[in-house]
Amino acid sequence: MLTLITKIMLSELQSQADREFLVVLTQFQNWFRSEIVETQLWWDDWQQLKQLYDREISGAIVDSTENRWRSVRTEIHRGIKLLEMDLLFLRSAKQETTKQQRIKTIVSRLDLLTGYLQAILA
Repeated sequence: MLTLITKIMLSELQSQADREFLVVLTQFQNWFRSEIVETQLWWDDWQQLKQLYDREISGAIVDSTENRWRSVRTEIHRGIKLLEMDLLFLRSAKQETTKQQRIKTIVSRLDLLTGYLQAILA
């Protein structure tokens, strides 16, 4: 059984990881809000973002005091998986109209993910 101090420490560590992930996610989001979307640049950033997610967020220990956020974290996990598919589709798109549609979808998904993280941190 975790002591109260251990639970608080884990909660603080998770909050710090969530804040760090939100910053990186927002920076990634800015790539897709810019006029020029360079595939290799954002793909490299995506790989770093995904590693951070896998290392710090995905395997997070959620104690009983954070049960209310479990469904939000599940939605974040689902959103990351869908975002990854959207990025793969964008990467393989050839026509400019298809690329623009994919970018709009990615921006919407990123908006949703940042909203979830902001709700957890609020």
